[in-house]
Amino acid sequence: MKFRQIAFVICLALLLLSCIKEERDKCPTYLTIDLSGTPAEVDSLYLILQYEDGQYFRDTIRKESFTADYEIAVPRGSATIAAYGNISRMIYDHGYITPHGSPSDNIYTYFSEGEYLSDLSSDTITVTKNSMAIHTKVLGAVRASEGLKAEFIGSNTGYSIYGELTEGEFYHSPESSHSPSDTEDYYLFLSRVTRHASDSQLLLKLSTRYPGMERPTTLLEISIPEKLAQGGISFSDPILQDLYLTIDHSRSTITISVDDFDSMEHVEVEF
Repeated sequence: MKFRQIAFVICLALLLLSCIKEERDKCPTYLTIDLSGTPAEVDSLYLILQYEDGQYFRDTIRKESFTADYEIAVPRGSATIAAYGNISRMIYDHGYITPHGSPSDNIYTYFSEGEYLSDLSSDTITVTKNSMAIHTKVLGAVRASEGLKAEFIGSNTGYSIYGELTEGEFYHSPESSHSPSDTEDYYLFLSRVTRHASDSQLLLKLSTRYPGMERPTTLLEISIPEKLAQGGISFSDPILQDLYLTIDHSRSTITISVDDFDSMEHVEVEF
């Protein structure tokens, strides 16, 4: 740690000396970022600074740097700051978006504005979870030999560098992680989505293909935000982390929980 501090001071001194004969506002500022509040679930951060004059700065920060102040040289000026944690499948397009056919990453985000005008600057970045895992258990539908297909279709795919929801078609059809057996007669699916506004669309469609039929038969199609609202839950509430849906096709009911499938804290709605 001492070596890094000494190297930082030496680099700063050389930087300032090199700027004596130049316009100081064109010299970079040494920015120290406090990342100590980064959740343990985050493995890495992608940092983006977008400046008013069109400049931008990007950096990747690894987990081992979260416990100490992170020091980088960045352009001076006013900038929009965006940080994205746990990016793996999502792709960059003035922010990060989910590719069609894939689930969203377990993404954590931070968005702010900053002014870095002096030789030394500092800031604090603390990312928060901005995705939701949807665990879906389906009872009383069809037998394993006939198969069951789940499709999640939404209207948001990610976040711009300004923290805005990116509109687009989200589509993911996950493979079943459990199929009916003699002892456990249910299907289990898992998808992950970015946050959606309360008026956004997120549909869950279940269908099956019976022997001898050319096209799948739709068993049910529901609006997840609408069913949550019926149960008194806001889909856009930041407190909502993960979601557990138990769909009983024989009873036409959906049991909703934010803890797990067997939680006593749940609500039940009809479809």
